[in-house]
Amino acid sequence: MLRSEASSSPFASLEELRPHDMRSGRVSCRVIQGKDVMLAICEVAPNVEIPEQRHVNEQIGFVILGTITYVVEGVEKLLKPGDTYAIPSNAAHSASTGMSGATVVDIFAPPRDWDHIARLKPSKPAWP
Repeated sequence: MLRSEASSSPFASLEELRPHDMRSGRVSCRVIQGKDVMLAICEVAPNVEIPEQRHVNEQIGFVILGTITYVVEGVEKLLKPGDTYAIPSNAAHSASTGMSGATVVDIFAPPRDWDHIARLKPSKPAWP
């Protein structure tokens, strides 16, 4: 059975999940993780630059609030709510937000290892 981190139940509200503090309060991600896949609802503050990175995990996702610019293998695109992205394993990618910031849903397979990343207290999410 898959479980949320908030309890032994397979159900939880986003407000119950303790966000991972990815960039000193500028990016926070609430995670739901199974054995082979991980879903992260990430809130990215305004004017954040996420430097180029690569990881073995495939990453797909979509924007639910604000706007974010992704660069994947040299291809740049400004994304708005409802837009999607797919980042292959080991592809170079970066992202940046403008004045509105963004909330995105990222799905990783296999799951990322974020156990070493500091956690914040549960709080009300920007979405929904």
